[in-house]
Amino acid sequence: MQSRKIRTQAAALLVGVTTLSDLIGYKILCEPEWRMLWTELQPHFSDMSTFIRSVCSTVTAWCNTLVALLDDNTNFEWTKQSVQSTSLANRPTFTEDSWADIKVDHASGRIEAREEKPTMSVSGFSSTPLTRDSLDILPDVSSLERPEYLMLKPPYHLIISHSAHQKEMVVQCSHPPTLKVIERYLKQWTKRDNNTVNRPLAVIITLQKSPFGLRIVFDRLHISMQNARMHYLLGPTMLLSFVEGVLGYKLTFGNGDMWTFRKKTEFRGGDVWRWRNACVYE
Repeated sequence: MQSRKIRTQAAALLVGVTTLSDLIGYKILCEPEWRMLWTELQPHFSDMSTFIRSVCSTVTAWCNTLVALLDDNTNFEWTKQSVQSTSLANRPTFTEDSWADIKVDHASGRIEAREEKPTMSVSGFSSTPLTRDSLDILPDVSSLERPEYLMLKPPYHLIISHSAHQKEMVVQCSHPPTLKVIERYLKQWTKRDNNTVNRPLAVIITLQKSPFGLRIVFDRLHISMQNARMHYLLGPTMLLSFVEGVLGYKLTFGNGDMWTFRKKTEFRGGDVWRWRNACVYE
């Protein structure tokens, strides 16, 4: 019974999205972030099936209401401005891959040109990356992506500070996957105190959360030997070499206690794409 209700609600949602898409002339992508929504709204729902139906009904109501507004002749001026804004924000982009618009019917062997509508998200904002020309105008805050997405885009900034007195180093970085790589590498090669029963690490390495964004986003890595029983000195040279030689960051400033790095080129593949798709920094 529950699955039938969910399918019915999903069908209504599909009708609403399709009707709105046909009306405005743009393909609409509706991709709820279920994990984030469930985490935030779980206290208000007794079970998952009720939650899913409620989200679907909310988006359906949004689509139907917008269709009614756009279809009402009394809202002609507002409709005209809205469609014009959508057109400017969702200009189609073309690539040099001429095969991208070709589809093959494997049953008949026919080759046809694929005609697709420009894509628009449900929120109405384009996911097209900003160009150099568009950066001359301050963006509308409401059109910007969440911090956890923006932090995946270059340029990346990284700051290393070292305190010999406090026996600690702090790495701040605008790119969370970079901090995760540093953390994993250091933990993999950190010595242990074999004279203690639980064999603790010689260095305490802790990722710290950012106060911004909806998900858990790390923007700081704390490396400390304050409570360590092993007699080692914590120096920054290996970490400086790792950041420049392995990660490809370029040094922009250094004074012996603090070093600032910058990387213009985008990281691709591996963990970066998993972070980009899931946007979960844990």
